[in-house]
Amino acid sequence: MKDLTILFPTDFSEYGRQTLEALLPTIKEGGNHLILVHAARHTRVDAQSDKALVEDAFADFVKNTPALAQVSYEKRWHFGISSDVVLQEADRVDVDLVVMPTRGAPGIERLWGSKTDSVVKRSITPVLVLHEAAFPSQVERIALAVDYEQPIESLRLFMLKTLSRFFEAEVDVVNVQRRESELTRPEKRHQKMLRQELRDIPHRFSQAQGEEVSEGLTEHAEKENAGMVAVLPRTFGFMEKLFSERVSQRLVYNSKLPLLILA
Repeated sequence: MKDLTILFPTDFSEYGRQTLEALLPTIKEGGNHLILVHAARHTRVDAQSDKALVEDAFADFVKNTPALAQVSYEKRWHFGISSDVVLQEADRVDVDLVVMPTRGAPGIERLWGSKTDSVVKRSITPVLVLHEAAFPSQVERIALAVDYEQPIESLRLFMLKTLSRFFEAEVDVVNVQRRESELTRPEKRHQKMLRQELRDIPHRFSQAQGEEVSEGLTEHAEKENAGMVAVLPRTFGFMEKLFSERVSQRLVYNSKLPLLILA
């Protein structure tokens, strides 16, 4: 991660601040630029009082995160729905990566159906979902879920390659619920195209089995000691299946692996 613009939404919570602290050394090391964004709510009749409350809360957040002084960053906030503010700001600034902190614990804030889910489904920018203080210092392997139904655009692999180079990590391309012998000729062509796209980084191709997509992906990631999972929404069916399957809770809540959404 070098010379990137990274957007980090904050609600000024302690778990979000701890996640940010875990991310800051990487932002500093790569000379990246950080944009902190907050979606504020009207709490009083007096708009000026609302603005003052937000400014004070932002100032306290920065004061309690002294490591921010060591990186390039800026603060932005707007009144509005949190997911809308995040997406609008990401589009306005043309950021390279959105990092969404989430507690990921059942009963606290479900990722699916939450503001994180809304951002993930609508973002045109890669999104990295992190649990509290979960940005890893080292990742040896990134599990990339694919189905080969359509070719993958080079642009959508940019952040995957960036993180692979940063961590010196191998990309494990995982085809879930499909055996190699079951691929059609067009799918085999798409596989060859992907192999060519990944030629400049360490990679391998694997198959995983499971009654559900998320179950097969989760078990494979755990077995192969993957430090991060990457998926491709919209073009592929993985996001819809992951969101609809109850086993997705295991992937997001229990394993606590960073989840990279390649928009």
